[in-house]
Amino acid sequence: YIHLASCNLLRKRRNTAKLSLANAFGVSIDYLENGSLEQKAQDTLDDNELLQQFKEVEQMDEDDRGTIKKLIDAFITKRKVQKLAQ
Repeated sequence: YIHLASCNLLRKRRNTAKLSLANAFGVSIDYLENGSLEQKAQDTLDDNELLQQFKEVEQMDEDDRGTIKKLIDAFITKRKVQKLAQ
């Protein structure tokens, strides 16, 4: 029981420290721990042109974004079917 209590105390202190840092920098705890969504995308995608295209798509209205998502989904489905057929 003592070990569990000390673990909880340490966890609370870490969370308090994270919250203090996040508040000081004006960001969320998630941002402190994981970085920005854009940084994650840059780290994940090797194709900078594709990343730029996704950024531009994000600025479009909901209907256009939906159409593009459907086109991408259709192409991905087509590729999966082609692989299964081989």
